[in-house]
Amino acid sequence: MTPFYNTEKSFYDSVNVRDTRVLGYNYPEFNGLDLGNKEAVRVAIEKKLDLLYPDPTGTDGEFYDWTVQVQSKQFELHASYSITLFLGEVPIDTNGWPTSKNFAGTHTAFVNNAPQDCKNCEKHKDLITEGYVHLNQAIEKHRKGSRPFFKPNVIKDYLTKNLQWRVLRVKKLSTIV
Repeated sequence: MTPFYNTEKSFYDSVNVRDTRVLGYNYPEFNGLDLGNKEAVRVAIEKKLDLLYPDPTGTDGEFYDWTVQVQSKQFELHASYSITLFLGEVPIDTNGWPTSKNFAGTHTAFVNNAPQDCKNCEKHKDLITEGYVHLNQAIEKHRKGSRPFFKPNVIKDYLTKNLQWRVLRVKKLSTIV
């Protein structure tokens, strides 16, 4: 491994640095571990990863990826717009939507605000735009990480009661000269 010299004339290679202490550093997660015991190292790494990156699984080990599919007629509002999703109450002030504790995500459609002046827009006036908003992170934040909560038999009722959406039309922007 260049640029780390093993001797004056040779460099370390991957075989020589399987133990990072050879290079004078260590990961704090490895302190006190017998690095020769591969199973102990594997378990320690797994525990640390679970703490740092909890996964949204049910108790059976299956992974659930909850998303909302958003579809809308692109030119329906004759302006760009966003469809914003919430888990729980929606703030009255639209400026607070992105920072709301209940904010779950947004799908935005950028639209020509004068489609009648655009032949391609007129040709595609009934175009359906589509996007996906991933909910796992918002659900976990809103529900404070309850693992079994991601199972379909539990989440269905929760989303039916709490998932809300709003459409926000972008105001016409003035031209800057």
